Amino acid sequence: MTERSKLNKRFFVFMIPAFVLWLISQYFFPAFATDQLNIVVPFLIETKGWTPLMITNANTYGRIANIPFTFLVGTLIIKWGAKRVFCLSMIMYGISELLVAWSLNYAVFFVGMFLIPIIGIGVLMSTFALVNQWFRKWRGTALGIVTMVSPLASATVISYMSNGVVTMGFFTTFAILAVIVALAGVVGFAIIRNTPEEYGCYPDGALEAPPPEVLVDAEGVDRIKIKHILKYKESWCHILTFGFMLFCLAAYPAFFLMRFEQLGFTPPQAMAFIFCFSIFGAVLSLFSGFIDDKLGTRRATIMMCSLMFLGTIGLSFGSAEAPWLIWIGIVALGGNVGAAPNLGPSMVVYLFGRKAFNRVYRLLNTGMYIIPAFAIGFVSSFLERDGHFANAYRVMIGVGAIVLIGSILMNKKRDLTADVKAEENKKEAAAQ
Repeated sequence: MTERSKLNKRFFVFMIPAFVLWLISQYFFPAFATDQLNIVVPFLIETKGWTPLMITNANTYGRIANIPFTFLVGTLIIKWGAKRVFCLSMIMYGISELLVAWSLNYAVFFVGMFLIPIIGIGVLMSTFALVNQWFRKWRGTALGIVTMVSPLASATVISYMSNGVVTMGFFTTFAILAVIVALAGVVGFAIIRNTPEEYGCYPDGALEAPPPEVLVDAEGVDRIKIKHILKYKESWCHILTFGFMLFCLAAYPAFFLMRFEQLGFTPPQAMAFIFCFSIFGAVLSLFSGFIDDKLGTRRATIMMCSLMFLGTIGLSFGSAEAPWLIWIGIVALGGNVGAAPNLGPSMVVYLFGRKAFNRVYRLLNTGMYIIPAFAIGFVSSFLERDGHFANAYRVMIGVGAIVLIGSILMNKKRDLTADVKAEENKKEAAAQ
């Protein structure tokens, strides 16, 4: 009997429609959070006379506000289930983007742009929680497929917005995307379930239940506390590695068009870079998921973090006279747009186990998102002060080095439920 014949076909009937919604969420998450700034910033500078910092400060403040909100989202996923958080987040994400589209004045725009990074974290975390619960053996590949659409957003959304603003106007162009996202959230209430078990299936479409050690909810998980998680260096390295990786992925793409034009490239050449950035991102996202499953999560993470470090060098020193360096940066950064959201949760499972995923991911994500909260403002401040991005890009090389070093130091697996039980046994022994 082949491996395919051992699978439950009922699983795929219910999984595929949900998977389509997960793809939609990961397509529009970077589109609204980062990519649209390529169009929004120059458009509002020209039409409204606002400064770069006025436009991006709303995004920066929203990213700062989502630091405590990240922990809240993790708690809601545990209390409500990932499905409800996903659907509500998608609806609210669409509404927030509609406010950006409806920028009658700065206050309306500020509220919309402020809410986007806050609500976006709900979209991101709930999607990964759902994929993690629906897949076990194929987790890396599934996450790779889901996240491969994120870099595709950079080319297609920027091109759509650029042409749409000219042909349909700013409001209509952005409102169409907002409505698509909100409708996906509404549909999700009808077709998504928190786990395949709710449909009478098992993860991966298996015919038998997974062994107890890989169940999402296991004995002792509900007693894991913050101190149990943060006492290990792996937790801190995870926060720094993926936090600074997300810093790069927020700081670079938001200003690609302006940066490439400053370097002497024509707009068509700049769009070609962004298109290739998207293609490489999609391919390497899937590839990183394959490496995750076949060679291990840690090897895949070190590989992609090494690529990120090389990318910061390429983007810092590349120019019209040395475009090959730009290509190195494009390949490296594009690959990590898809790989980072894939490998981040996968690394949590690798280090702490699937049974502790939701509790650990909630805490590490909260710490992780402190770092990229300042990425857009960081680059904008250099642009407003210097009139160019050169100095900001040089600092990013150091950021890339932190990413690489942190990935290497995440080298030991930890059993948090064993720690909890050992602590409880120690207290019982002391009480006797």
